[in-house]
Amino acid sequence: LKPTARPRTRRARRRFSLLARASDMPPKKSKEEPKEEPPPVEEEEEEPAVPEILTKCFRTGGLLYYGECKAGYKERKGTFVRHGHGRQLSMAVAPAGRRLSDNMAYETMVVGSYEGSWSQDVMSGKGTYKWSDGSVYEGAFLEGFPSGHGRLCWPDGSVYDGAWMAGAMHGRGRFQSRFDGQVFEGNFYGNCFQTGAGEWVDVLDQLRKSEEQLTAQPDPSSMQVQRCHCNRGPPAGLFAAVDEIQRAGYVPFVVAEESSDVAALPALLGAGLADAARHCATVHGAALSRRRRRDHLRSFVEAMRHSLRDGSSFILVFEDDDVGINAANVDQGDWENRSPVPGVPTLSLPDEWRLSEFFSAPAFPVDIFRPMLFNGRGLADTLVPEMAVRLGSPPLPGSAVGGSDTGAAGARDDAAAQQGHEGEEGAAAGSTSAAKRLQAAASQGVPVGVIGQTGHVFEAGDLPIEAAGLPLMPCLRPVVCAHGRVPDALDDEALRAAIVARFGRHLPLHRTILLVSGKAGTMRSRTLHWASPVALWAPLGLRSCMLPPPSADGASGLGDSSPASRRSSLEPA
Repeated sequence: LKPTARPRTRRARRRFSLLARASDMPPKKSKEEPKEEPPPVEEEEEEPAVPEILTKCFRTGGLLYYGECKAGYKERKGTFVRHGHGRQLSMAVAPAGRRLSDNMAYETMVVGSYEGSWSQDVMSGKGTYKWSDGSVYEGAFLEGFPSGHGRLCWPDGSVYDGAWMAGAMHGRGRFQSRFDGQVFEGNFYGNCFQTGAGEWVDVLDQLRKSEEQLTAQPDPSSMQVQRCHCNRGPPAGLFAAVDEIQRAGYVPFVVAEESSDVAALPALLGAGLADAARHCATVHGAALSRRRRRDHLRSFVEAMRHSLRDGSSFILVFEDDDVGINAANVDQGDWENRSPVPGVPTLSLPDEWRLSEFFSAPAFPVDIFRPMLFNGRGLADTLVPEMAVRLGSPPLPGSAVGGSDTGAAGARDDAAAQQGHEGEEGAAAGSTSAAKRLQAAASQGVPVGVIGQTGHVFEAGDLPIEAAGLPLMPCLRPVVCAHGRVPDALDDEALRAAIVARFGRHLPLHRTILLVSGKAGTMRSRTLHWASPVALWAPLGLRSCMLPPPSADGASGLGDSSPASRRSSLEPA
């Protein structure tokens, strides 16, 4: 501090002067480090008014796209944006058991396909979308949803032609039912129609009830017959025959001839289709539990859950040999270990074994006899919700289970996932080479034009299937078998008549294909019985999955698994 009074002595005055000058001097500057200047901000390149349109083929996760696109800008820089005309396959993989080796195998499932116009990475404009249940929509899209004028044809043949808004029938249109020929024509509001009497009708709910009614009502006139030879052990080709029938949208009904060395259930288990303790359920046990007022559907539900999780077949067993029918009132805890009695049964099936007494949604729906609809509409998600697939595809009108990330939101999720498509190959950035190989293994080899189960089976190896970004979805593979035998040397017509007389009231035989195992010397026919395509497929309109007709040499056409028949139409560029 400066003194307030002037010092009296010279020495003091000199000291005071020095202190005063020191206090008036500015402080010494410290040596500061030079400040780094911030880097210059790069101006984002604006997208040109007329972008350059490229033709690319790229894959990400379960999506395979081929068509026109453009280079991305700003946050999408370094990627491709679907824009213009293109085709996309939405694929998932389903567990397929251990059919190739001791490791888990997977089957590629085509959940849907779209071909048409794209705008800024979403479906917009004219296009055609096909769902894996057989439904087809052709018309206008907006932001990933059917919007505008369009025509939707369901698998049974029912058709709606008219206005759409955000994926729902809304506006002027015409709906015609395939079941009863009923026609609704006029203004629709959110999939509903008001009749002349003022009553509101939920068109999709009525359609679902008609489908269930048609499936539950037996009509065995069009049931086909296929035979497998067996001399010792399981019949040769049984696994492939069952797989082909399931992929065609039908349920194999397996029986054995009287002279066969192996009954139907041991033959299925010996072929590696299922495990008796985990994947099989007996109608006898369910009927006994129902009579005792217990949870009679539990055995069905548990067997279906195990089958969905590991890809094995779900086998529904009729213990219709004489011993099994006589023990209808006895609880057999180890029924799967009982050897069926050889010979043709003489006792009739109990009425309480009718499957119509057990059908109940969602635990045991009648839709299991329509595997394409059951799997394509996501009905298995209620049994194994942890495997519910989430894909950026428009929701299917009439689906019993609504979509999750669907429509425009799902399409944008797909676009976000597609941000890694860089360069000519469109490989996902940051993904490992093993993940790329796994994605290629899932998509390369998918048959041309197939929707739903493709029959293309592969193994993932040590890499988890989720690590490659492949969606995992459940796929039910139902099979029905009977303990009782059928007489030897019956032709197809006599065999069909015998099965209808015994099982006609107990299960929907028109949704099954009879698969008979017997010795080669006792087989009267070695070919499939092919009904008229109209009579065979008209009940559910499954035209997109028709089995090939027999060739000139009498071959059935089943089991064609040559590489040429499974070549994909969307091979990487």
